[in-house]
Amino acid sequence: MKMHGAADAHFHDDPKTYYRAIYFQCIDAAISTISHRFQQKDYSVYANLEQLLVKTCMKMGLFRGVQDSKTQFYGSDFCEPDLKTQLEVLGSVWRSKFIKIR
Repeated sequence: MKMHGAADAHFHDDPKTYYRAIYFQCIDAAISTISHRFQQKDYSVYANLEQLLVKTCMKMGLFRGVQDSKTQFYGSDFCEPDLKTQLEVLGSVWRSKFIKIR
C-alpha cells in the first residue's frame, strides 16, 4: 500500500497481518476521537449541568455549589432565586413520579 512519496510500498505477508494493521489504525482513531471529545472545554460545563440535574432529582445537595460554576459561566442568563425555585420544583415532580416511597 503506497500512500505518497518515493519510498517502496510495504506488502503484508498474509491477510491476517494486513487486517491487523487496519484494525489497530481504526482502534487508534476511535480512541483519539473519544479522548478529544471529552477534553473539550464545553464538555465539562455540560457534565456539571447534568450532575446538577441528577443531584436535584435525587435530592442530593440541592443547589449546593451552583453559584460558582454554573452561574459564572452563564453570567446574567441565570437568575439564582428563580433557578433555585425551578430546581426545587423539578426535584419534587421527579421524585413524585419516578421514585416509589416505601
